[in-house]
Amino acid sequence: MITYRDKVFMSFMILFGIETLIISFHLEPIKAAPWYFWATYPFAVLMGARTIVHYYVMDWFRQFFVHLEPDSSNAGKDNQPNEGKIHPFGELVACPVCTGTHFASLLMTVYCLFPNLGLAAVILLGFAGINPLLYWLNELLSWSARAARVYSGQVSPDPDTAEYQLRHANRISALAMIKEVEKEQVK
Repeated sequence: MITYRDKVFMSFMILFGIETLIISFHLEPIKAAPWYFWATYPFAVLMGARTIVHYYVMDWFRQFFVHLEPDSSNAGKDNQPNEGKIHPFGELVACPVCTGTHFASLLMTVYCLFPNLGLAAVILLGFAGINPLLYWLNELLSWSARAARVYSGQVSPDPDTAEYQLRHANRISALAMIKEVEKEQVK
């Protein structure tokens, strides 16, 4: 017996198939796509999927399909599908891989049908998708440099900085900083 959930998933597969069919009849833009399209496309898909699944700007959309619950580690909140007939859609919206797959096919379909609009969307979303990676790299380098200065003795460790670093950055160096502070307090 085919359940409602199966019908929803089959609908999404049919939609994906239709998008693939449209793309297959409009291959000229893909063949002529500039190198920077392909360089930014993965980041555009990453940004589109993250925006739909996680970012505040899409809360208005997500609220119909999912609600937030504490995740299993209690470190934050996670999307959980709403109950009822909407549950299968919630499963798809809560899944970054599922959302990314459909966003990728939708973005490629837009590019095939409207090359200028699609190229602009890919470039803008692609650069927006690179931004979190650059931010993460900046944070990693900043905290690593701070830890190196503490280890070398150029900066004395303070518990507030160590606790913040433990929560947000390099956990190994943060633990070492806390141990150093505890040793100094014992003396």
